[in-house]
Amino acid sequence: MVSYLSKYSVFALNALKQKYAYRFKALMWSFSTLFNMLVQYYLWKSVYLELNGNFMGVAQNNYLTYISFGVVFYNITSCMENMNIAEDIKTGSISMNLSKPLNYKMMVFFRHIGSKMGEAIGLVPLMVVAFVLTGCKSMSLLGVLFFGVSTVLAIILFFLFSYLMGILTFWTTNYWGLQFFANSIMGLFSGQLVAISFYIELGKGTEFVTSSLSFLHHPGFMMCFNILGKIAYCLPFQSMYYTPMSILSGIIDKPSDILLHIFLQFFWIICLNALIHILWNKAQKKITIYGG
Repeated sequence: MVSYLSKYSVFALNALKQKYAYRFKALMWSFSTLFNMLVQYYLWKSVYLELNGNFMGVAQNNYLTYISFGVVFYNITSCMENMNIAEDIKTGSISMNLSKPLNYKMMVFFRHIGSKMGEAIGLVPLMVVAFVLTGCKSMSLLGVLFFGVSTVLAIILFFLFSYLMGILTFWTTNYWGLQFFANSIMGLFSGQLVAISFYIELGKGTEFVTSSLSFLHHPGFMMCFNILGKIAYCLPFQSMYYTPMSILSGIIDKPSDILLHIFLQFFWIICLNALIHILWNKAQKKITIYGG
């Protein structure tokens, strides 16, 4: 087992070194991420001040924690290995990787882990800023413990989905359109734009809106948000972002609800693994390499 892991740890180490090969680039990435966090934090803080500290049944402290730590969380858990896989296919280097006595999926996974370790180092100052901004008033010990479990599952889910998108490149001539579509769907249904609970509350016609937002009570809007909320729970994206961040921020605080959402994460891990297994077996028989 140790020799097996050490064989793949080389890929993680190389990815970590590549992350800081250009230190100025890494520094600018940290600043841009910090700027994104501050913009979202103060935008939603102004929204909550306008709404007297409560919106869609979610208190200000809970949602500001959700937003602030969410920026850090996404950068730690997100995976872009599908782009690397697509590039391997396009350049033809995947044929060389498949001929090696290595598990390609494990190689890509450890490469991803190394890259995320590099990003995590640069995100430490942002984590401190998030603690200072929110004061962690909405967090509980139980929530933090469940958040740790949920985060590990979210990392696996992000990787599996990214790997799946990479495999689909076998059937496309260019991967940019597929990547754009995946990012759009993920942004809408993962809870990155707004918490999924907002869709559900708006779909119910909740009264937690001011007169300036009364148009949201229109039956057309209510039906649209109701559909969005249901679709979100029929897709794996909410398990990648909304579930862990809602547990940490206290938006989901009942033990039964937390366990249900963690169960959904396990369910989607099994489903994505099964789908990857099926598509990978078919993809190896359909290798069209550009430039190979």
